Amino acid sequence: MQESNLSSKIVPNLRDGWSFFVAKVEKNLSELIGQFNKDKQRIRDLERVINKINEITNASKDDLTNILKYRELFMYVDNSLESSFDALDFFREQNNFDNNAVKSIYNRIINSPEIIKLTSEYHSLSIKIEFDKERIKRLSSLVNGSKVDYTLITELVKKYKIDNNKKKDILLYPVVMLSIKQKEISDNKTKEMPNVKEKFLERFKTICNDYYARKEDFNDLLFHCYSIREKMDYQELNTFNSFINNPSEIEKYNPKKDTIIKVYTLAFFKIKKDIEKLIDSISDMDNDEYNDDDLIFLEEVINEFSQIGNKLNSLDNAILDENNNKNNNVFFLLDAFNRLIINDDIIKEQNISNLKALIEKLANISNAKIEGVKTYHMLGVDDLEKILGKNISMLTTSKMRLAYVTVGKSILIIQGSDTTSNRFDKDVKIAITRNIVPIRKQIELIQDNDIDYIELQNKILSSILEHGEKEKTL
Repeated sequence: MQESNLSSKIVPNLRDGWSFFVAKVEKNLSELIGQFNKDKQRIRDLERVINKINEITNASKDDLTNILKYRELFMYVDNSLESSFDALDFFREQNNFDNNAVKSIYNRIINSPEIIKLTSEYHSLSIKIEFDKERIKRLSSLVNGSKVDYTLITELVKKYKIDNNKKKDILLYPVVMLSIKQKEISDNKTKEMPNVKEKFLERFKTICNDYYARKEDFNDLLFHCYSIREKMDYQELNTFNSFINNPSEIEKYNPKKDTIIKVYTLAFFKIKKDIEKLIDSISDMDNDEYNDDDLIFLEEVINEFSQIGNKLNSLDNAILDENNNKNNNVFFLLDAFNRLIINDDIIKEQNISNLKALIEKLANISNAKIEGVKTYHMLGVDDLEKILGKNISMLTTSKMRLAYVTVGKSILIIQGSDTTSNRFDKDVKIAITRNIVPIRKQIELIQDNDIDYIELQNKILSSILEHGEKEKTL
Protein backbone atom coordinates (compact mmCIF):
# COMPACT_ATOMS: atom_id res chain seq x y z
CA MET A 1 0.00 0.00 0.00
CA GLN A 2 1.58 3.27 -1.09
CA GLU A 3 1.68 6.30 1.24
CA SER A 4 1.60 10.08 0.78
CA ASN A 5 3.35 12.58 3.05
CA LEU A 6 -0.04 13.47 4.41
CA SER A 7 -0.78 9.92 5.47
CA SER A 8 2.48 9.59 7.40
CA LYS A 9 1.55 12.64 9.46
CA ILE A 10 -2.07 11.72 10.13
CA VAL A 11 -1.94 7.99 10.66
CA PRO A 12 1.51 6.91 11.95
CA ASN A 13 0.04 4.15 14.12
CA LEU A 14 -2.02 2.80 11.26
CA ARG A 15 1.04 2.93 9.04
CA ASP A 16 3.12 0.93 11.53
CA GLY A 17 0.45 -1.73 11.76
CA TRP A 18 0.19 -1.90 7.99
CA SER A 19 4.00 -2.19 7.60
CA PHE A 20 4.00 -5.06 10.10
CA PHE A 21 1.25 -6.77 8.10
CA VAL A 22 2.92 -6.23 4.70
CA ALA A 23 6.18 -7.72 6.03
CA LYS A 24 4.28 -10.91 6.85
CA VAL A 25 2.60 -10.89 3.43
CA GLU A 26 5.99 -10.49 1.71
CA LYS A 27 7.37 -13.47 3.63
CA ASN A 28 4.27 -15.48 2.75
CA LEU A 29 4.62 -14.43 -0.90
CA SER A 30 8.30 -15.40 -1.03
CA GLU A 31 7.56 -18.86 0.37
CA LEU A 32 4.65 -19.31 -2.02
CA ILE A 33 6.77 -18.32 -5.05
CA GLY A 34 9.49 -20.77 -3.96
CA GLN A 35 6.99 -23.63 -3.71
CA PHE A 36 5.32 -22.52 -6.96
CA ASN A 37 8.66 -22.78 -8.79
CA LYS A 38 9.32 -26.24 -7.31
CA ASP A 39 5.86 -27.41 -8.35
CA LYS A 40 6.38 -26.09 -11.88
CA GLN A 41 9.65 -28.01 -12.13
CA ARG A 42 7.93 -31.13 -10.86
CA ILE A 43 5.15 -30.63 -13.43
CA ARG A 44 7.74 -30.47 -16.21
CA ASP A 45 9.45 -33.63 -14.92
CA LEU A 46 6.14 -35.48 -14.69
CA GLU A 47 5.06 -34.31 -18.13
CA ARG A 48 8.29 -35.55 -19.69
CA VAL A 49 8.09 -38.97 -18.01
CA ILE A 50 4.34 -39.42 -18.66
CA ASN A 51 4.69 -38.44 -22.32
CA LYS A 52 7.61 -40.81 -22.75
CA ILE A 53 5.69 -43.69 -21.13
CA ASN A 54 2.68 -43.00 -23.36
CA GLU A 55 4.96 -42.92 -26.39
CA ILE A 56 6.54 -46.25 -25.41
CA THR A 57 3.15 -47.81 -24.69
CA ASN A 58 1.84 -46.83 -28.13
CA ALA A 59 5.01 -48.07 -29.83
CA SER A 60 4.80 -51.40 -27.98
CA LYS A 61 1.22 -52.27 -28.88
CA ASP A 62 2.22 -54.02 -32.09
CA ASP A 63 5.55 -55.30 -30.79
CA LEU A 64 5.75 -55.90 -27.06
CA THR A 65 9.54 -56.38 -27.20
CA ASN A 66 9.89 -52.58 -27.63
CA ILE A 67 9.15 -52.05 -23.97
CA LEU A 68 12.34 -53.91 -23.01
CA LYS A 69 14.40 -51.07 -24.44
CA TYR A 70 13.04 -48.77 -21.75
CA ARG A 71 13.53 -50.97 -18.71
CA GLU A 72 15.52 -48.26 -16.86
CA LEU A 73 12.80 -45.65 -17.31
CA PHE A 74 10.07 -47.88 -15.89
CA MET A 75 12.36 -49.02 -13.09
CA TYR A 76 13.04 -45.36 -12.27
CA VAL A 77 9.30 -44.87 -11.73
CA ASP A 78 8.62 -48.22 -10.02
CA ASN A 79 11.55 -50.41 -8.95
CA SER A 80 9.15 -53.25 -8.06
CA LEU A 81 8.81 -53.90 -11.81
CA GLU A 82 12.24 -55.57 -11.94
CA SER A 83 10.79 -59.08 -11.71
CA SER A 84 8.30 -58.30 -14.51
CA PHE A 85 11.09 -57.20 -16.84
CA ASP A 86 13.15 -60.26 -15.85
CA ALA A 87 10.19 -62.41 -16.86
CA LEU A 88 9.86 -60.65 -20.22
CA ASP A 89 13.60 -61.11 -20.82
CA PHE A 90 13.19 -64.82 -20.10
CA PHE A 91 10.35 -65.23 -22.63
CA ARG A 92 12.36 -63.31 -25.24
CA GLU A 93 15.42 -65.50 -24.73
CA GLN A 94 13.19 -68.55 -25.11
CA ASN A 95 11.76 -67.06 -28.31
CA ASN A 96 8.35 -67.46 -26.71
CA PHE A 97 6.96 -63.92 -26.77
CA ASP A 98 3.65 -65.19 -28.13
CA ASN A 99 2.93 -66.73 -24.74
CA ASN A 100 -0.29 -65.42 -23.13
CA ALA A 101 1.66 -64.65 -19.97
CA VAL A 102 3.67 -62.00 -21.82
CA LYS A 103 0.59 -59.86 -22.46
CA SER A 104 -0.39 -60.17 -18.82
CA ILE A 105 3.10 -59.09 -17.66
CA TYR A 106 3.08 -56.20 -20.15
CA ASN A 107 -0.27 -54.97 -18.80
CA ARG A 108 1.06 -55.23 -15.27
CA ILE A 109 3.96 -52.95 -16.22
CA ILE A 110 2.03 -50.23 -18.02
CA ASN A 111 -0.71 -50.23 -15.37
CA SER A 112 1.68 -50.11 -12.45
CA PRO A 113 0.14 -48.23 -9.47
CA GLU A 114 3.23 -45.99 -9.35
CA ILE A 115 2.80 -45.02 -13.01
CA ILE A 116 -0.90 -44.31 -12.50
CA LYS A 117 0.06 -42.29 -9.43
CA LEU A 118 2.25 -40.07 -11.64
CA THR A 119 -0.74 -39.07 -13.74
CA SER A 120 -2.80 -38.39 -10.63
CA GLU A 121 0.00 -36.24 -9.18
CA TYR A 122 0.30 -34.36 -12.47
CA HIS A 123 -3.40 -33.46 -12.51
CA SER A 124 -3.38 -32.45 -8.83
CA LEU A 125 -0.31 -30.26 -9.26
CA SER A 126 -1.77 -28.66 -12.39
CA ILE A 127 -4.79 -27.54 -10.39
CA LYS A 128 -2.61 -26.39 -7.48
CA ILE A 129 -0.34 -24.35 -9.76
CA GLU A 130 -3.27 -22.51 -11.28
CA PHE A 131 -4.60 -21.73 -7.81
CA ASP A 132 -1.14 -20.62 -6.57
CA LYS A 133 -0.61 -18.47 -9.67
CA GLU A 134 -3.76 -16.52 -8.86
CA ARG A 135 -2.79 -16.37 -5.20
CA ILE A 136 0.66 -14.95 -6.07
CA LYS A 137 -0.98 -12.34 -8.26
CA ARG A 138 -3.31 -11.25 -5.45
CA LEU A 139 -0.52 -11.13 -2.83
CA SER A 140 1.79 -9.22 -5.22
CA SER A 141 -0.92 -6.64 -5.87
CA LEU A 142 -1.39 -6.24 -2.13
CA VAL A 143 2.35 -5.81 -1.48
CA ASN A 144 3.01 -3.31 -4.28
CA GLY A 145 -0.15 -1.35 -3.54
CA SER A 146 -1.72 -1.70 -6.97
CA LYS A 147 -4.97 -3.16 -5.59
CA VAL A 148 -6.75 -3.27 -2.20
CA ASP A 149 -8.39 -6.65 -1.67
CA TYR A 150 -10.38 -6.40 1.57
CA THR A 151 -11.44 -10.04 1.45
CA LEU A 152 -7.81 -11.12 1.18
CA ILE A 153 -6.67 -8.71 3.92
CA THR A 154 -9.31 -10.06 6.32
CA GLU A 155 -8.37 -13.65 5.47
CA LEU A 156 -4.63 -13.02 6.02
CA VAL A 157 -5.10 -11.14 9.29
CA LYS A 158 -6.95 -14.20 10.60
CA LYS A 159 -4.37 -16.60 9.16
CA TYR A 160 -1.44 -14.74 10.75
CA LYS A 161 -3.27 -14.65 14.13
CA ILE A 162 -2.60 -10.94 14.56
CA ASP A 163 -3.75 -9.43 17.88
CA ASN A 164 -6.89 -7.28 17.97
CA ASN A 165 -5.13 -3.90 18.32
CA LYS A 166 -2.97 -4.40 15.24
CA LYS A 167 -5.88 -6.04 13.46
CA LYS A 168 -7.96 -2.85 13.77
CA ASP A 169 -5.10 -0.71 12.47
CA ILE A 170 -4.52 -3.03 9.50
CA LEU A 171 -8.18 -3.15 8.51
CA LEU A 172 -8.62 0.59 8.98
CA TYR A 173 -5.46 1.64 7.11
CA PRO A 174 -6.71 0.93 3.52
CA VAL A 175 -10.00 2.72 4.26
CA VAL A 176 -8.28 5.82 5.66
CA MET A 177 -5.67 5.86 2.89
CA LEU A 178 -8.36 5.55 0.24
CA SER A 179 -10.26 8.49 1.73
CA ILE A 180 -7.10 10.59 1.88
CA LYS A 181 -6.22 9.66 -1.68
CA GLN A 182 -9.65 10.58 -2.99
CA LYS A 183 -9.50 13.95 -1.25
CA GLU A 184 -5.99 14.65 -2.50
CA ILE A 185 -6.97 13.78 -6.04
CA SER A 186 -10.04 15.97 -5.90
CA ASP A 187 -7.96 18.88 -4.55
CA ASN A 188 -5.13 18.25 -7.06
CA LYS A 189 -2.60 18.31 -4.26
CA THR A 190 -0.82 15.00 -4.72
CA LYS A 191 0.64 12.74 -7.34
CA GLU A 192 -1.37 10.17 -9.22
CA MET A 193 -1.82 6.63 -7.99
CA PRO A 194 1.19 4.37 -8.58
CA ASN A 195 1.69 3.58 -12.24
CA VAL A 196 1.54 -0.20 -12.56
CA LYS A 197 3.05 -0.08 -16.04
CA GLU A 198 6.07 1.92 -14.86
CA LYS A 199 6.61 -0.44 -11.93
CA PHE A 200 6.41 -3.45 -14.22
CA LEU A 201 8.90 -1.99 -16.70
CA GLU A 202 11.28 -0.94 -13.93
CA ARG A 203 11.28 -4.44 -12.46
CA PHE A 204 11.64 -5.94 -15.96
CA LYS A 205 14.70 -3.75 -16.59
CA THR A 206 16.26 -4.86 -13.29
CA ILE A 207 15.69 -8.54 -14.14
CA CYS A 208 17.17 -8.08 -17.64
CA ASN A 209 20.25 -6.33 -16.23
CA ASP A 210 20.68 -9.21 -13.79
CA TYR A 211 20.57 -11.67 -16.69
CA TYR A 212 23.07 -9.69 -18.78
CA ALA A 213 25.47 -9.57 -15.82
CA ARG A 214 25.19 -13.32 -15.28
CA LYS A 215 25.67 -13.96 -19.00
CA GLU A 216 28.79 -11.79 -19.00
CA ASP A 217 30.18 -13.89 -16.13
CA PHE A 218 29.64 -16.98 -18.28
CA ASN A 219 31.13 -15.40 -21.42
CA ASP A 220 34.18 -17.69 -21.64
CA LEU A 221 32.09 -20.72 -20.71
CA LEU A 222 29.61 -20.02 -23.53
CA PHE A 223 32.40 -19.92 -26.10
CA HIS A 224 33.89 -23.19 -24.92
CA CYS A 225 30.50 -24.87 -24.71
CA TYR A 226 29.87 -23.86 -28.28
CA SER A 227 33.03 -25.76 -29.27
CA ILE A 228 31.71 -28.85 -27.46
CA ARG A 229 28.32 -28.57 -29.15
CA GLU A 230 29.89 -28.08 -32.57
CA LYS A 231 31.77 -31.38 -32.29
CA MET A 232 28.69 -33.43 -31.37
CA ASP A 233 27.32 -35.71 -34.08
CA TYR A 234 23.66 -36.05 -35.08
CA GLN A 235 23.09 -39.15 -32.97
CA GLU A 236 24.42 -37.45 -29.83
CA LEU A 237 22.33 -34.34 -30.44
CA ASN A 238 19.21 -36.45 -30.99
CA THR A 239 19.83 -38.60 -27.90
CA PHE A 240 20.85 -35.85 -25.48
CA ASN A 241 18.11 -33.42 -26.53
CA SER A 242 15.59 -35.54 -24.62
CA PHE A 243 17.34 -34.49 -21.37
CA ILE A 244 17.83 -30.77 -21.99
CA ASN A 245 14.74 -29.65 -20.04
CA ASN A 246 16.03 -31.44 -16.95
CA PRO A 247 19.72 -32.28 -17.48
CA SER A 248 20.24 -33.71 -13.98
CA GLU A 249 18.18 -36.75 -15.06
CA ILE A 250 21.12 -38.05 -17.12
CA GLU A 251 23.19 -38.50 -13.95
CA LYS A 252 20.82 -41.20 -12.71
CA TYR A 253 22.20 -43.48 -15.42
CA ASN A 254 25.82 -43.03 -14.24
CA PRO A 255 27.18 -41.92 -17.62
CA LYS A 256 30.74 -40.79 -18.36
CA LYS A 257 31.64 -37.25 -17.38
CA ASP A 258 31.93 -36.06 -20.98
CA THR A 259 28.34 -37.25 -21.59
CA ILE A 260 27.11 -35.21 -18.62
CA ILE A 261 28.99 -32.17 -19.94
CA LYS A 262 27.39 -32.57 -23.37
CA VAL A 263 23.88 -32.80 -21.92
CA TYR A 264 24.40 -29.72 -19.73
CA THR A 265 25.95 -27.88 -22.68
CA LEU A 266 22.84 -28.43 -24.80
CA ALA A 267 20.63 -27.44 -21.85
CA PHE A 268 22.74 -24.29 -21.37
CA PHE A 269 22.16 -23.07 -24.92
CA LYS A 270 18.48 -24.09 -24.85
CA ILE A 271 17.71 -22.11 -21.70
CA LYS A 272 19.74 -19.12 -22.93
CA LYS A 273 17.62 -19.05 -26.08
CA ASP A 274 14.41 -19.42 -24.04
CA ILE A 275 15.37 -16.46 -21.83
CA GLU A 276 16.10 -14.21 -24.78
CA LYS A 277 12.80 -15.16 -26.44
CA LEU A 278 10.99 -14.32 -23.19
CA ILE A 279 12.75 -10.95 -22.95
CA ASP A 280 11.84 -10.16 -26.56
CA SER A 281 8.20 -11.15 -26.07
CA ILE A 282 7.84 -9.02 -22.93
CA SER A 283 9.62 -6.09 -24.65
CA ASP A 284 7.16 -6.30 -27.55
CA MET A 285 4.07 -5.86 -25.35
CA ASP A 286 2.04 -2.97 -26.74
CA ASN A 287 -0.74 -2.71 -24.16
CA ASP A 288 -1.14 -2.05 -20.46
CA GLU A 289 -2.07 -5.62 -19.50
CA TYR A 290 1.22 -6.36 -17.75
CA ASN A 291 1.29 -9.63 -15.86
CA ASP A 292 3.63 -10.15 -12.91
CA ASP A 293 3.56 -13.89 -13.67
CA ASP A 294 5.68 -13.19 -16.77
CA LEU A 295 8.39 -11.62 -14.62
CA ILE A 296 8.21 -14.38 -12.02
CA PHE A 297 8.67 -16.98 -14.72
CA LEU A 298 11.54 -15.00 -16.31
CA GLU A 299 13.35 -14.82 -12.95
CA GLU A 300 12.87 -18.55 -12.50
CA VAL A 301 14.37 -19.37 -15.90
CA ILE A 302 17.33 -17.01 -15.31
CA ASN A 303 18.05 -18.80 -12.02
CA GLU A 304 18.00 -22.13 -13.87
CA PHE A 305 20.44 -20.64 -16.40
CA SER A 306 22.83 -19.75 -13.56
CA GLN A 307 22.49 -23.20 -11.99
CA ILE A 308 23.32 -24.94 -15.26
CA GLY A 309 26.27 -22.60 -15.89
CA ASN A 310 27.63 -23.18 -12.37
CA LYS A 311 27.21 -26.93 -12.84
CA LEU A 312 29.18 -26.83 -16.09
CA ASN A 313 31.94 -24.81 -14.46
CA SER A 314 32.20 -27.36 -11.66
CA LEU A 315 32.09 -30.49 -13.84
CA ASP A 316 35.57 -30.44 -15.27
CA ASN A 317 38.32 -27.90 -15.84
CA ALA A 318 38.82 -29.49 -19.24
CA ILE A 319 35.79 -27.60 -20.47
CA LEU A 320 37.93 -24.46 -20.35
CA ASP A 321 40.75 -25.97 -22.40
CA GLU A 322 41.87 -23.20 -24.74
CA ASN A 323 42.68 -25.73 -27.46
CA ASN A 324 38.99 -26.46 -27.89
CA ASN A 325 38.23 -22.97 -29.06
CA LYS A 326 41.36 -21.24 -30.24
CA ASN A 327 39.90 -18.78 -32.76
CA ASN A 328 36.33 -18.30 -31.58
CA ASN A 329 36.99 -14.76 -30.39
CA VAL A 330 37.94 -13.39 -33.85
CA PHE A 331 35.15 -12.41 -36.24
CA PHE A 332 34.97 -10.85 -39.71
CA LEU A 333 32.53 -8.06 -40.52
CA LEU A 334 29.77 -9.13 -42.93
CA ASP A 335 27.41 -6.98 -44.96
CA ALA A 336 23.61 -7.20 -44.75
CA PHE A 337 23.70 -10.27 -47.03
CA ASN A 338 26.33 -12.13 -44.94
CA ARG A 339 29.10 -11.42 -47.44
CA LEU A 340 32.67 -10.70 -46.37
CA ILE A 341 33.68 -7.04 -46.56
CA ILE A 342 37.44 -7.46 -46.18
CA ASN A 343 39.47 -6.77 -49.36
CA ASP A 344 39.91 -9.70 -51.73
CA ASP A 345 43.68 -9.18 -51.82
CA ILE A 346 43.97 -10.09 -48.14
CA ILE A 347 42.44 -13.53 -48.62
CA LYS A 348 44.25 -14.52 -51.79
CA GLU A 349 46.12 -17.78 -51.53
CA GLN A 350 49.57 -16.16 -51.27
CA ASN A 351 48.43 -14.10 -48.27
CA ILE A 352 46.65 -16.83 -46.35
CA SER A 353 49.62 -17.87 -44.24
CA ASN A 354 50.16 -14.25 -43.18
CA LEU A 355 46.49 -13.77 -42.40
CA LYS A 356 46.35 -17.01 -40.41
CA ALA A 357 49.32 -15.96 -38.30
CA LEU A 358 47.79 -12.54 -37.74
CA ILE A 359 44.45 -14.02 -36.68
CA GLU A 360 46.21 -16.21 -34.13
CA LYS A 361 47.90 -13.07 -32.79
CA LEU A 362 44.58 -11.23 -32.74
CA ALA A 363 43.05 -14.06 -30.73
CA ASN A 364 45.61 -13.45 -28.02
CA ILE A 365 46.06 -9.69 -28.34
CA SER A 366 44.14 -8.96 -25.14
CA ASN A 367 46.34 -11.30 -23.12
CA ALA A 368 49.85 -10.14 -23.94
CA LYS A 369 51.97 -7.99 -26.24
CA ILE A 370 53.14 -10.02 -29.20
CA GLU A 371 56.46 -9.61 -30.91
CA GLY A 372 56.24 -8.09 -34.38
CA VAL A 373 52.69 -6.79 -33.85
CA LYS A 374 51.80 -3.17 -33.20
CA THR A 375 48.34 -2.05 -32.06
CA TYR A 376 47.12 1.51 -31.69
CA HIS A 377 44.04 3.70 -31.90
CA MET A 378 43.16 4.57 -35.49
CA LEU A 379 43.21 8.29 -36.33
CA GLY A 380 40.66 10.31 -38.31
CA VAL A 381 37.63 8.19 -37.44
CA ASP A 382 36.18 10.10 -34.48
CA ASP A 383 32.76 10.65 -36.10
CA LEU A 384 32.44 6.96 -36.98
CA GLU A 385 33.42 5.96 -33.44
CA LYS A 386 30.64 8.13 -32.03
CA ILE A 387 28.12 6.41 -34.30
CA LEU A 388 29.37 2.93 -33.39
CA GLY A 389 29.96 3.62 -29.72
CA LYS A 390 33.27 1.78 -30.13
CA ASN A 391 36.92 2.74 -30.51
CA ILE A 392 38.40 1.67 -33.83
CA SER A 393 41.83 0.11 -33.45
CA MET A 394 44.51 -0.80 -35.94
CA LEU A 395 46.93 -3.70 -35.93
CA THR A 396 49.99 -3.90 -38.16
CA THR A 397 52.76 -6.34 -38.93
CA SER A 398 55.54 -6.15 -41.49
CA LYS A 399 53.15 -7.57 -44.13
CA MET A 400 49.57 -6.66 -43.22
CA ARG A 401 47.22 -4.15 -41.57
CA LEU A 402 43.82 -4.76 -40.00
CA ALA A 403 41.21 -2.39 -38.56
CA TYR A 404 38.99 -3.80 -35.82
CA VAL A 405 36.76 -3.05 -32.85
CA THR A 406 36.93 -4.86 -29.53
CA VAL A 407 33.71 -6.45 -28.22
CA GLY A 408 34.27 -7.76 -24.71
CA LYS A 409 37.05 -10.32 -25.11
CA SER A 410 36.37 -10.68 -28.83
CA ILE A 411 37.54 -8.80 -31.92
CA LEU A 412 35.50 -7.86 -34.99
CA ILE A 413 37.73 -7.29 -38.03
CA ILE A 414 36.35 -4.47 -40.20
CA GLN A 415 38.85 -4.19 -43.02
CA GLY A 416 42.40 -5.18 -43.99
CA SER A 417 45.12 -4.61 -46.52
CA ASP A 418 48.76 -5.43 -47.16
CA THR A 419 51.26 -2.79 -46.09
CA THR A 420 51.85 -1.57 -49.66
CA SER A 421 48.27 -0.32 -50.11
CA ASN A 422 47.63 3.44 -49.88
CA ARG A 423 43.83 2.97 -49.67
CA PHE A 424 43.64 1.40 -46.23
CA ASP A 425 42.19 4.40 -44.32
CA LYS A 426 39.70 5.13 -47.08
CA ASP A 427 38.59 1.47 -47.32
CA VAL A 428 38.02 1.32 -43.56
CA LYS A 429 35.80 4.42 -43.62
CA ILE A 430 33.83 3.12 -46.63
CA ALA A 431 33.34 -0.28 -44.96
CA ILE A 432 31.91 1.38 -41.83
CA THR A 433 29.73 4.06 -43.44
CA ARG A 434 28.10 1.53 -45.80
CA ASN A 435 27.51 -1.05 -43.08
CA ILE A 436 26.55 0.84 -39.91
CA VAL A 437 23.48 -1.34 -39.25
CA PRO A 438 25.26 -4.71 -39.88
CA ILE A 439 28.17 -3.65 -37.64
CA ARG A 440 25.85 -2.72 -34.79
CA LYS A 441 23.88 -5.93 -35.21
CA GLN A 442 27.02 -8.08 -35.25
CA ILE A 443 28.35 -6.38 -32.14
CA GLU A 444 25.09 -7.38 -30.40
CA LEU A 445 25.36 -10.96 -31.73
CA ILE A 446 28.92 -11.25 -30.42
CA GLN A 447 27.88 -9.86 -27.03
CA ASP A 448 25.00 -12.37 -26.93
CA ASN A 449 27.24 -15.30 -27.97
CA ASP A 450 24.67 -16.04 -30.66
CA ILE A 451 25.10 -19.67 -31.73
CA ASP A 452 24.00 -19.19 -35.35
CA TYR A 453 26.33 -16.23 -35.83
CA ILE A 454 29.31 -18.06 -34.30
CA GLU A 455 28.62 -21.05 -36.52
CA LEU A 456 28.46 -18.82 -39.62
CA GLN A 457 31.74 -17.13 -38.66
CA ASN A 458 33.45 -20.48 -38.08
CA LYS A 459 32.46 -21.57 -41.58
CA ILE A 460 33.82 -18.34 -43.02
CA LEU A 461 37.08 -18.61 -41.10
CA SER A 462 37.48 -22.24 -42.12
CA SER A 463 36.84 -21.36 -45.76
CA ILE A 464 39.41 -18.54 -45.67
CA LEU A 465 42.16 -20.45 -43.91
CA GLU A 466 41.67 -23.78 -45.63
CA HIS A 467 40.82 -22.72 -49.19
CA GLY A 468 41.89 -19.12 -49.54
CA GLU A 469 38.59 -18.21 -51.13
CA LYS A 470 35.94 -15.67 -50.22
CA GLU A 471 32.48 -17.18 -49.79
CA LYS A 472 30.22 -14.90 -51.81
CA THR A 473 27.10 -15.77 -49.81
CA LEU A 474 26.96 -18.09 -46.82
